[in-house]
Amino acid sequence: MWTLDEFEVGQKLGEGGFGRVHLARRGRAVVVLKILRKAQISRHRAERKVERELDIQSHLHHGNILALYAYFWDEHSIYMVLEHSHLGDLRKIVLATKHGGGAGGVGSADAACYLRHTISGLQHLHERDIIFRDLKSENLFLFHGKVVKLGDFGAAVHAPAPDAHRRKTLIGTPVLYPPEMITADTYEKYVDLWALGLLAFELLFAEIPIKADTDDQFRTFRSILQLDAKKAIREQRKSRVNTEKPQEWFTSESDEAADDLIAKLLVQKPEKRLTLDDCAVHPFLKQ
Repeated sequence: MWTLDEFEVGQKLGEGGFGRVHLARRGRAVVVLKILRKAQISRHRAERKVERELDIQSHLHHGNILALYAYFWDEHSIYMVLEHSHLGDLRKIVLATKHGGGAGGVGSADAACYLRHTISGLQHLHERDIIFRDLKSENLFLFHGKVVKLGDFGAAVHAPAPDAHRRKTLIGTPVLYPPEMITADTYEKYVDLWALGLLAFELLFAEIPIKADTDDQFRTFRSILQLDAKKAIREQRKSRVNTEKPQEWFTSESDEAADDLIAKLLVQKPEKRLTLDDCAVHPFLKQ
């Protein structure tokens, strides 16, 4: 079994409820070391959650899923050795497009590329009856060649049998909750499709169409339940025409295809959303 002594632990990359994440080196390999404190896990009664994360990610091997190379533990901590993305997460990429006062957005060509990779990773999960449950730009990591990989499986869960339903559990990021996670007793893999629609919107417009209210979660939920995706898209397009010079990467044809994809994912009724297979052959992703 691997031990912590084998690693040169470097810069801290982030911190979470159970511990922290560091850049690390093992020999010549640069990796990410996720350190989970057992005391914190116990305090949050999250033993089953961590066990599930390790079980799910350790069995996933796909070009669009962040690799978990190994995990080990000692008296105080559990260590996850993860693939390192030198280019960072997509949220940082999106935010960088807003520097200089522009409206932001990665452009339709890059958005389509990133979405293709994301859909491929999600298909791999759904084929194995796994719901990701926290799909967002911060959990998507960019590699050379514009390859995107899904990471952070802390919210992932095995879907139930076809004749059963997933028990309602509020997990993930509230502003990204799909309507059924707020109103229904159960939810299914459709939650990842709503999140995919929000991701597509964010990649193109550098924001999501939900108004978050950190002081009043019910206002956030109301914004989700009242979302009119087509109206939100029209407002974005109108604001860009009025305030920006024409952006070379947009064409009216790709605009229409992108808008159609988003509108067909951000549908209040889960079963009415596009499937992942539908998305994979959608005209916007064919460019």
